[in-house]
Amino acid sequence: MDYIIPIVALALLMLLLLLLIKYFLRKRRQAEMQRYLEELEAAESSGSSQSLSSGESTGQGEGDSEAADESKEAEEREALRQMLLTQAARKKKELAEKMVGVKQIIAKNNALSQVLCQKAGMSHMSLQQMNDEETVRQIAKRMKKADIEVFKLAASQQDIQFNLKSETTREPVPYPTNDMEPTPMSDFDQMPQIMETQKYELGEQYYSELAQQRVLVMQSYESKTQRKLLYILMDVSGSMADDMNNGFPRHVWARGIALNLMLEALEGKAKYFYRPFDGETHRLMQVENRDEARNAIAAVESTGFSGGGTDIPNAIARACKDIRTKGGDIGKADILLITDGRSDMNPAEMKNTLGDIKLHTIVLGLSSEELKEISSTYKQIS
Repeated sequence: MDYIIPIVALALLMLLLLLLIKYFLRKRRQAEMQRYLEELEAAESSGSSQSLSSGESTGQGEGDSEAADESKEAEEREALRQMLLTQAARKKKELAEKMVGVKQIIAKNNALSQVLCQKAGMSHMSLQQMNDEETVRQIAKRMKKADIEVFKLAASQQDIQFNLKSETTREPVPYPTNDMEPTPMSDFDQMPQIMETQKYELGEQYYSELAQQRVLVMQSYESKTQRKLLYILMDVSGSMADDMNNGFPRHVWARGIALNLMLEALEGKAKYFYRPFDGETHRLMQVENRDEARNAIAAVESTGFSGGGTDIPNAIARACKDIRTKGGDIGKADILLITDGRSDMNPAEMKNTLGDIKLHTIVLGLSSEELKEISSTYKQIS
């Protein structure tokens, strides 16, 4: 048995050597293609229509074999030239399309444009700087086409809107405040708050009016502000990589919708929870201030997709638990579910889990009668 270990070690060493050779051959090929591309661009810029050079002629009389080799090499180089021309044209077209997308984002949403610049590794810029053609070009070069599409969707989508403004109420309190006003008595516990002037104004009728609780008391009020909570559940399962009608994956739409809603968090207008899920739930992000909003936005636009299954009931149950245990001083909480709807579900059990929490559902690419049944609002995007 002692001879097995050296054999295995030798086999692994040979495999490593083969991988290294393959790697260096690929790098050499890439370098050669890059050199040819540079030569081609230089020839095009000078107005030349000649093919890439293939070396000086070796003259006649070298023999038929050498002539055949040269002919074959010339054919290979011409094929490579054509391939590079096609590649260059494709890159040029893609860059132009990406630049159009960047311009659309900048024109529609300044806050989103700033996030886009940060994503591209560029510092904060004024609107005038962002509209500069070279700036647009640099942003387009540094961004993937799918990521620009996410930002385009975030900038343009108007169908999914939530009123997340905080609600301020004026509530009576039993202790003195700076906000007080005369109010009809509603309970004998308010007797210490009775206005002293009533005794003199009502005279002999005072006690009769008091017995019927028709005297005035100085009621104190206090303003209370309750923020709303939007809990975003985003499906990151494998089926979210399937394409929509516009040719982009479902997860591009999901990220665009979530990113659009998250922008309000930059202004501190609402409280957000964000949790991706597939067959299980992933890390929860809570957003209550500007810094947390930036981190959540970065997480949304770069969310990876697992390739795993989907368990929507488990995700909703976890969201409801988070709201009830971690929601804090919230007055209203809604769940936004972004998914393609592929999951085993029992609507009755899910309704019971939700209780008074409203579920809003966006289904991408497919449809779900079960989710439609339990959702306060339901939208299908194909």
